[in-house]
Amino acid sequence: MLSIDQYAQIMFKAGLKDLQIIQKVYPIIADDAGKLFDFISGSALIPYIERLSNEHSEVFTNEYKKRIEKSFGKFPAIYAFKRLLLYGKM
Repeated sequence: MLSIDQYAQIMFKAGLKDLQIIQKVYPIIADDAGKLFDFISGSALIPYIERLSNEHSEVFTNEYKKRIEKSFGKFPAIYAFKRLLLYGKM
């Protein structure tokens, strides 16, 4: 992901004017690592999981959940899912 400034420069170079760049944060409240994994696996992990056999997918999923638990420490936890909304006029 690029910085907001980098996206703005791309938009300026494309001839866009009246730029609006909004960063929106969606707080995902996770009661456990499984809930957070379910959220992440529904988008970002699809290309990886699709390429794995069932056996390897299970190993990957278990390891990923362990890393989520280690990263967040305790639950419930809030995962700040950020999205950039970019607008401009020609």
